[in-house]
Amino acid sequence: MSGVPLAIEPKDGEARVVAPRSPGVSLAGTVVTMLNVFVGGGSVVLPYAFRLSGWLFVPLLLAVGVLMGFTLWIMGFLLSSLDQRAEEMGMPRSQRDWGLIGYAAFGNVGRLLFAGCMFFDLSGGALVLVSIVIEQLPFLLPFKHNVTAVLSCALAFSCCLLPKRFFSVMAVLGMASQVLLILGLVITGSELSSLNEVASDQVLLKAGGVPSAFGIALLCFLAHSEAPLIYQMMEDRKQWTKAVVYSMTLTEAFLLSFGVLGYGFFGGSVAESIADNIGRDLELQVLPGGLNVLLGAITILGLSTKQLVTLPLLLDATTDLFGEKLQWKGQLLMKAIILSVSGVIVVMLKDAVAFIGDLVGILPANGVCVIFPCAALLQMYGQQMNIWQRMGVRALVVIFTLYSIFGTVSTIQQQVNAM
Repeated sequence: MSGVPLAIEPKDGEARVVAPRSPGVSLAGTVVTMLNVFVGGGSVVLPYAFRLSGWLFVPLLLAVGVLMGFTLWIMGFLLSSLDQRAEEMGMPRSQRDWGLIGYAAFGNVGRLLFAGCMFFDLSGGALVLVSIVIEQLPFLLPFKHNVTAVLSCALAFSCCLLPKRFFSVMAVLGMASQVLLILGLVITGSELSSLNEVASDQVLLKAGGVPSAFGIALLCFLAHSEAPLIYQMMEDRKQWTKAVVYSMTLTEAFLLSFGVLGYGFFGGSVAESIADNIGRDLELQVLPGGLNVLLGAITILGLSTKQLVTLPLLLDATTDLFGEKLQWKGQLLMKAIILSVSGVIVVMLKDAVAFIGDLVGILPANGVCVIFPCAALLQMYGQQMNIWQRMGVRALVVIFTLYSIFGTVSTIQQQVNAM
């Protein structure tokens, strides 16, 4: 995997060929791309997280967003500090990721651990996105579940054939699809209000559902594995802090509004995927009128498009982990393998979108988003931090390591009990 090539020092007198630099992505383009990644699969199951834990999920989501912004800043700070070292090694920007940070902090063991966790995080993210598409399209297409899985993976692979310069355009398309989902939610909620059928069973707190809800909160900010690629694609990487602040603020505003509306309208009737509620009543029956059928179809189409246009960025970051070991044929093969395995898992775990999202958020995402950046910061710059800063960062490492263990056990127990 990428991070550091075996020969890390150039030979004496050896000439190095420097590839011409592309203009890069602007600050606005970076913010849109980050938003498209943030507002991905996690937002679809966000109202379900409210159903699991109650209204006190609001401050929890805000706290997670602030923490994720902090660790994204750490990532940019560490990559910036390693730029000169990477240039001396002749490492292309596409390979300057968590593996490089892991190597700089902990050597080859850190490189393998960081890059390996990043790979499973990205693969898990692909699994979540594919599962949403596969579970939604049967409502729109007259195909069996297995056929839908094959079709979805084929469409996702076709999107991966597009070059990276289209990522920003695809991000805009993804956000437009998300707007359709919001409109569908608002229209359905307004109709329920007019019929006096809005849910009234919302609760303040369900303590037993907090661990799983917290995993979904992490999933909503699942951008850390793709973030190194987005950072390296920037035209002016000194604006990374602004990109993080702007994208995180907009993401928090959207997620809170979306989750509050979904839980406020449907309460305990919120489905694992909020798309299942669009155009339907609290019993998940289609509301009368052709508009509701159209709303459901548009929502499914827009939601599926959103996931499909997010997948190329995620899978590109996955194959970049292998550096020069994978030529373009190998990259295509790796993407095909990830999509195929994801399709098989979704078919086997039918209607388990939230469960898949929980595990991805609690296990690999937890490591990449919190544990690894904090551990690397301590290792590389701990001596320059005051005692309170070191204690705070160490506390985050310990707390989230424990959460990985106990959160996983709790989520699996809930899934087993539900079967």
